Amino acid sequence: MKYDSIDILKKSDFFKDKLDHISKIEKIADNKLKITSKEASYVLGLYPIEYFKELEREDLINGYLKDIGLEPLKKYQSGIMPDINKSYKIFEYRDEISLSDFLKKADSGLKYQIGVNFGQVLKKIHAIPVKNLKPNYWYNHVQTKVNLLLYRHGLQEAKEDRDYILIDYLNENMYLTKNTSTNILYSNLNDKNIRIYDKDKIDIRGLKELKYGDGISDFVQINKISINHPEFARGVLDSYYENKPIPRKLYRLLSFYQVYHILDSLVNIRDGQNSYLKAEEIEEIFKLYDDFSNIKPSWSQK
Repeated sequence: MKYDSIDILKKSDFFKDKLDHISKIEKIADNKLKITSKEASYVLGLYPIEYFKELEREDLINGYLKDIGLEPLKKYQSGIMPDINKSYKIFEYRDEISLSDFLKKADSGLKYQIGVNFGQVLKKIHAIPVKNLKPNYWYNHVQTKVNLLLYRHGLQEAKEDRDYILIDYLNENMYLTKNTSTNILYSNLNDKNIRIYDKDKIDIRGLKELKYGDGISDFVQINKISINHPEFARGVLDSYYENKPIPRKLYRLLSFYQVYHILDSLVNIRDGQNSYLKAEEIEEIFKLYDDFSNIKPSWSQK
């Protein structure tokens, strides 16, 4: 943040009567300041000016999160600072860590328990009512994405034999997406956006807009986290299904979505683009599924 901290605070009327009470200002990210005063601690974030619409949309999404029992960070003010071409947000500071950092230090039992806690949150997100979607919306969406991926793959010269195992898997199982539930998706689910505070409470980041589809597709990211923390993944699945038998269709759909992301990542790697999965993660996921001779990932086996 290249701007003078006090000058930035003065641009917001939120801090006008608080400047004399501020004891500390510190940079906690490239675009964020932590402001400590006698009353409380705050964070001021600066964003591209076009991001302001997303800041307004956060209020709607945070309303949904409150309704399902989460405690999103309280937002005090947001707006635009036209003289520096930025939008801004002022919100509460909370002592929290990412799921990634939490899992690195947790034992197996605690990893499982935090997975249980997150599984309950994910189930509640997926239970938020969805309205006014066209019939076969998800199937048509998936079919379009798969067809584009296969087209891109066909243009590449570098191919592996197992590519065709993945392609056959997609073609043979795409019909499964015709009759799925339609949910709000946590499309930015990852171990950075899941936040832990007060020892075992969950909050989430990255839910910037409402996207819709089959909630099982969110479990692809749980697979990715399971590479290093299978206990967490098992806890998520157990609590999501309330320790009842897991439907076979979940495993079939999850493996289908996982195959898509593997092939998409392989195509992107070969094209020199950013990929969802790294090469070593692709190998680990192949191991989870025994080269997709099994529809159940190994972490799901009790």
